[in-house]
Amino acid sequence: MKYDFALFKKRLRKIAVIIPKIDEEGQRIRCIQRTKTSNLVEIYKNHNITDIFVYNSKTPEWSEKLEAHVLDFKGKARLPSVKNFILEDDEGKKDYVMFGKIKENVYGLFVSWPFSLYQAFALSIGSISFKIVCE
Repeated sequence: MKYDFALFKKRLRKIAVIIPKIDEEGQRIRCIQRTKTSNLVEIYKNHNITDIFVYNSKTPEWSEKLEAHVLDFKGKARLPSVKNFILEDDEGKKDYVMFGKIKENVYGLFVSWPFSLYQAFALSIGSISFKIVCE
């Protein structure tokens, strides 16, 4: 998980997530770190994306009515929060992970393949932890 965020500036944060692809047998392709610079992020930076999936957070739209940035959770999350996020593919056709505020102190996590529940939960914890660090 990589955040693009400028502390002390009013700017929306962006999340980029890189995970290994799945082989024909349903197993994750191993991305072995051979050197200090051969990790998933470096593989992505070098545009060698044959063995990885790349997902980015959906950019919220500005609502004049609410005077806030909003995301379409398709009725699954109802309250605004800077912790809310939706991960989508490069083409923006499908939502893979949605993390949104349902009511006070209650968040919903909605996951679809190729993410595991464990990966999605880690992303949601990262979203909450990131906000705590920035406050």
